[in-house]
Amino acid sequence: MKLLAKHLQWWRSLLIALRILGVFMIIEEKFSASPSILFFVLLFAAQLAFSGELTTKKIPGSVFGEIEYVQGKYGKAALLKGKFVEGKTQIGIEYPCNSDTFAPREGTFACWVKASNYGCVCLFRTENDKYQLNIWHNKRKNREGVEEFYYFPYACVGEGRYMPMSEMWPDFWYHVVMTWDLKDPNKRGILRTYVNGRATSPRPLLLSATLNLETGKTISIGRFPCLLDEVLILDKALSEEEVNILFFGGSFSPDKNTKLYISFDDASCYGISVTAKPEK
Repeated sequence: MKLLAKHLQWWRSLLIALRILGVFMIIEEKFSASPSILFFVLLFAAQLAFSGELTTKKIPGSVFGEIEYVQGKYGKAALLKGKFVEGKTQIGIEYPCNSDTFAPREGTFACWVKASNYGCVCLFRTENDKYQLNIWHNKRKNREGVEEFYYFPYACVGEGRYMPMSEMWPDFWYHVVMTWDLKDPNKRGILRTYVNGRATSPRPLLLSATLNLETGKTISIGRFPCLLDEVLILDKALSEEEVNILFFGGSFSPDKNTKLYISFDDASCYGISVTAKPEK
């Protein structure tokens, strides 16, 4: 199943084509135009209706450490391996951070992750750490007195830090999402996190309206050993309903809000960025 926005885009194009068809049927009836001429005119009109509303661009990623492409949640996934060294990017994938790949005032980061190294995993961060989504590990004793490890999300935008205690267990796939909305510079912004389609807290984190939104020149994906799939950055803060569509929808289909999408299905870490033509 594709994202709802993608469906709406195709339905809109189909309606345009059907309207054009109706117009030319009227012309044929009124003026007895040649069917062959009408066919080519209709074909040209249909091409206009369906042709490239969206322009895609490939964004190369720079790999640090080791990467192996294995069976993932949907198709292939990236298995990131290596030794983490504090202060150095030794593990993960870096992408340029610019208007093609990131929107600082409003956006969504989402990915499928499976972690099993019992350490923290940085899923996403900008160069100066102003935007981050991590899963941190914790441990506790169960009823039998045996220590067990689990994870919980930790999100950061500017100086706003959000640590809702939503339990995630090692060696299982989880869909983790972070959304931020700072569209109005005169009002407080909103930061939310979701795990498997559900908000991790009934209340979002309110952000200062005077946040420093500088991002630096790079975006890092996965700074610790982990398994990642279907990595996505949008220029829109998804609602809870849209996060659920993304969670239940399977493999993502890039739409006009896609700033960066990495599926790993072609055994590469190339990302796809989408530019939408302006509405007429």
